[in-house]
Amino acid sequence: MLVDEWITLVAVLLPGFLLVESRYFFRDDVRVLYSWSDASFDMLTDRGFGMIEHGEVNFALHCPRPEPLNPPDLWLLLCSMAGGRQFARMPPTQLNYNCHRLSTGVDDIVHKSESFCHRRRVRTNGTGMYYLNFEVLNTDYYRFVLLQCPTLKGSSSVGNYSDGFDLQSKCTSALMAMNPGGEQLSSDEIPMIYIYDMLLFFWLALLILWFGNFLMFRRFSNALHKMLTLAPILKLLLVALILSRWRSISEHGLEYTSVENVCHLFRSIEDAFIFTLMLLIARGWGLLHSKMDNLRWASFAFFFVIFAVSLMCVDWVHSYFLAFSICCVVFLTYRTLKCCSVNIEYLQRRRRKFRHFINRCNLQYSSSVTVDDQLCHKIEIFSKFRVICAAFSLSFSLIVTLAMFLSEYAYVQALTYELPKIFTYVGIGIMFRLRNFAPFQHIRLAPPKENVVVFMVPEVSQKFVRPEVILGVPEQDNEVELACYLKRQKKR
Repeated sequence: MLVDEWITLVAVLLPGFLLVESRYFFRDDVRVLYSWSDASFDMLTDRGFGMIEHGEVNFALHCPRPEPLNPPDLWLLLCSMAGGRQFARMPPTQLNYNCHRLSTGVDDIVHKSESFCHRRRVRTNGTGMYYLNFEVLNTDYYRFVLLQCPTLKGSSSVGNYSDGFDLQSKCTSALMAMNPGGEQLSSDEIPMIYIYDMLLFFWLALLILWFGNFLMFRRFSNALHKMLTLAPILKLLLVALILSRWRSISEHGLEYTSVENVCHLFRSIEDAFIFTLMLLIARGWGLLHSKMDNLRWASFAFFFVIFAVSLMCVDWVHSYFLAFSICCVVFLTYRTLKCCSVNIEYLQRRRRKFRHFINRCNLQYSSSVTVDDQLCHKIEIFSKFRVICAAFSLSFSLIVTLAMFLSEYAYVQALTYELPKIFTYVGIGIMFRLRNFAPFQHIRLAPPKENVVVFMVPEVSQKFVRPEVILGVPEQDNEVELACYLKRQKKR
């Protein structure tokens, strides 16, 4: 498309484009001065954009009429990230000096190791429209800066207008940076489509395996297993939404604020859900007991809402909420690890007591699986789960904290965020997958018939009534009490 046609298209469609926030391209608050003053600048992009060699940059600036006889001296600067930070800290005197250097034909006004700013002059067509179109010759990560240099002191660029003419105008800018092949993504964002394509395939395959396992052993499924199913479903929806967002940006070059907000909403809910679910598992729900009171459920809902809202506020309100989110992670992790440790100690005590009971009464098992095996298996689950929770919580805190330093490497940021979750979900899925639990449900004792009698009392489905194992021992001589032992075991 020719430059003039592109400028006309921007001028016509710019008001509509402003309804959807572009990633780097549009701003409606660029300040242009029509009289002599110190040099000033505006950052045209919130973050950098990775340009590949032979990429194209189109820039247009539309200011309200009337236009002065002597147009302002505008320059578009392509700065490296270090050069952009250095440029933003320059005092007015240094900016004026750089403008003087630009007038002498210097290519780089900032040049210090990896800090540089290349310059391009912005032209005007005499109708209040300023434009620039050029090809980028070097592959690098740039920030775009609009520099306005002062006109000659003592000249009047607005002398042909009345005294009421506004010497400062608020203009609207449109910047489009396109990589070769019509690619709208930054060089560090191009791998994002391939990464999320693989992630979508991975989570879809994982969900198919999970449902296949459920169909094979569905009679052993409980409420905990059904709640665990929500985690990969939520993750799959989030990955599909993020992938569609990147594809839309690649094709059209626009990022709709609503889509970005929905992605952030789902990501916050998914993060809060996995931490709350880990705390729920650590409390023993579905492993040691199947019911919880309403107050306990309300506390889990409270933790979930507070953590999710804090993550949302990091992007929607202020980055200071990141500290509160890290505090939520620390608190939930502490409670999860503590509950795991308490349950492990409880199971170990139960194991010692039951083994003492079996040895004292000289009992033997007629089944291949014993109660000791059952308790050891649950202790192993809690021990491995505790390690997974500690590793995931530590990596999550580090990644969220360091994410702000990876802005130039979007694909690295995505991988460091997704890989720990993949290992965590896979680890939890392997531990809590369904299998043949029938041997654990039919544990049989074979006591010596001549010495004792064992009564296995079935579970009574009433509140606060627990299954019992009653051991009857023959009464010895001169004993007043009946030698009968009662062993109560918590409902599993």
